[in-house]
Amino acid sequence: MNARDYFKEPTPAWKMHPIFRYWQGVKADPSVADVRMELYRPKEGLVYRPADIYLHVKRVDGREDQPQKIDWEDVVNEGLLHLQVKAVNADNEAQRFALWLQSRFTSVEGHFNESFFSAILPEAVEEGPFAKGSNVSRILSRIGRQRTLKEQAWQECREMIDNVLAGRWSELTSAALLNYPDPEADPILEKALALYLDEYFNISNRDLLGWQ
Repeated sequence: MNARDYFKEPTPAWKMHPIFRYWQGVKADPSVADVRMELYRPKEGLVYRPADIYLHVKRVDGREDQPQKIDWEDVVNEGLLHLQVKAVNADNEAQRFALWLQSRFTSVEGHFNESFFSAILPEAVEEGPFAKGSNVSRILSRIGRQRTLKEQAWQECREMIDNVLAGRWSELTSAALLNYPDPEADPILEKALALYLDEYFNISNRDLLGWQ
């Protein structure tokens, strides 16, 4: 037997995760009315503690189960997206997607380098749909600028940044995933992007330290 005969089409990692299988069963339970997630990521001093997820189950009869705590993993979040599990409110959804952006942008940064990515990122955001949002515009006004040559690598980085944002917007709005209407999805992703930029460029931390 060769490998082609032995291996079947691979299953996405999120679909193989035990948490996904368990919560797929919970959501299918006719006594369950709704399942929501809550991201808990407290800050200690200038750094964040590892993120946790609390899953809240509301029953048809109005009872609520004891929230289940699980560690944040990208694969867990991806599974919850595919289970159409929204956050408990819009602010928490923005925090969730800020952390999700961090994960996705890390691979883009690694493809180039930190200094190049940090120079291109504000340019990309300024030319995108969220530049005039109150949260993003406030953060952009605090980020210094570096002159960049618009060479092929610049264009590739821009496209990858836009692709990350497009992917997150699709997850928020897709009927197969979270299914937010555009008027709700846009402010969630705008705030998530602002939160990510604030952390990446240490805007709030600089304020805490009294740096200009």
